[in-house]
Amino acid sequence: FPHRRTGRPLVTLKVASTLDGQVAAADGTSRWITGEEARRDGHLLRSRSDAVMVGAGTVLADDPGLDVRLDGYAGRQPAPVVVAGRRSIPPDRRVLGRGAVVFAPTAAMTGAVVLPGAGGVDLAAAMDHLGSLGIVDVMVEGGPTLAAALLREGLVDRLVVYLAARLGGGVGRPAFEGRFATLGDSVEVEIVDVVRLGADVRVTCERVSR
Repeated sequence: FPHRRTGRPLVTLKVASTLDGQVAAADGTSRWITGEEARRDGHLLRSRSDAVMVGAGTVLADDPGLDVRLDGYAGRQPAPVVVAGRRSIPPDRRVLGRGAVVFAPTAAMTGAVVLPGAGGVDLAAAMDHLGSLGIVDVMVEGGPTLAAALLREGLVDRLVVYLAARLGGGVGRPAFEGRFATLGDSVEVEIVDVVRLGADVRVTCERVSR
């Protein structure tokens, strides 16, 4: 229970990709990589989270609501969280209409929580802030830049990967942006669960570490 030890929420990183690790095609299209069963399962994960976090690129490209969309669902909705970095978020984005918590490295964006860090937002401080709000469980849904940054900083507790039964060909956008000079620099995970969801597979890994 990371929240009890550190005051930070438990962080689950969710990724949906092709078998060869692409989250979008070369032309940027990403809907829908996985099938209906996998997408429904992803919404179940959302429903169990206090907050859903994305980066600015995801907000600008997809304008997600970050809400739970399941037939008959009447439970609480997770709080939307955006790591804006140095990119401005237009005021008409849906997450802002839902009162999103926005982290930014400067005060250029009105209402943002300013947490400057190396190259952008101080992600550890962002998790501390969410913990201070009583948020115990955060699900991160992208994009690749934010995912890689959280992995590098050791802030991911659980990784959930939905693997689609298709190949992207290696020319699309990778699930995690960033390169490792040697195999020793790569991120090791422990696979704890594998579940078939229609044509797709969900792989759950615990305690991501360097």
